[in-house]
Amino acid sequence: MLIGISGCQSDTSSTSGSGRPLVICTTQMVGDLVSQIGGEFLDVHTLMGPDIDPHLFKASPSDISRMSKANLVVYSGLHLEGNLQPALEALKRTKPAFAVTEELEELHPERLIKIGDHLYDPHVWHDVAMWRDAGSFVVKKLSELYPDHASSFQSNWEAYSAKLTQLDEQTRKELSSLPVKILVTGHDAFHYFGRTYGLEVLPVQGVTTENEASVKKINELVETLVTRKIPAIFVESTLNDRNLRALVEGAAQRGHQIRIGGTLYSDATGPKGSDAESYAGMIQANVNTIKNALSPNHGS
Repeated sequence: MLIGISGCQSDTSSTSGSGRPLVICTTQMVGDLVSQIGGEFLDVHTLMGPDIDPHLFKASPSDISRMSKANLVVYSGLHLEGNLQPALEALKRTKPAFAVTEELEELHPERLIKIGDHLYDPHVWHDVAMWRDAGSFVVKKLSELYPDHASSFQSNWEAYSAKLTQLDEQTRKELSSLPVKILVTGHDAFHYFGRTYGLEVLPVQGVTTENEASVKKINELVETLVTRKIPAIFVESTLNDRNLRALVEGAAQRGHQIRIGGTLYSDATGPKGSDAESYAGMIQANVNTIKNALSPNHGS
């Protein structure tokens, strides 16, 4: 028996109509992680689609209703879901809910990138090893909530964890030989990626997309692009590309032709049917895009 809505004891074996506990996850990355571990024993749904910026996402009344009816709510944490945070905190008082990054924040804050006195960069999934560690916490929480399936959760996790370890190693290998290791992106979502896989990250906007980039910032980046002869920059699937277009135009005015190297998946996985639909696919798609754009034989 788990704690139900309004603090009452209720049977949470299923509210999904499928005979399985209904789990609502905020982002697709979280949903994919929970699905990989929960397997056939959980009915997992996400609030945010492939084109949704979690920094700006505002829950509709129907979103709040879906979360209130769920058996469990799982979110990314570290204030990624900024506008949703009050609703998540309220839900935690009435039903099982947790952030996948809770243990990282509590036990290993030294591994997190600070962005102020009391805040951390929330984009931890771009470090595959850190996301794997977040997955270990998910296994523990799910096993506590649904102990009858704990052995299956652990078995699923061992198989998926091995795949993430391989993905981490492969990503390091594929990016190690790049002649240009500078990643210019729409917002500051890739610092964990850069720190882990040896790339210098130069974003237009900060960690959150709530604040617009200044003209000064645009001009500073144009200067960097020109003086360092950076060949390509990258748009993001959840962001408008106007700031990146401004960089291209500004560099062209200075006599340096720079191209849009492709689209990176920063805060959401790709749409259904794409190679980036899963978390692992998202990481690999980003690696392929970066390699293709920053390799010397691009376009040959």
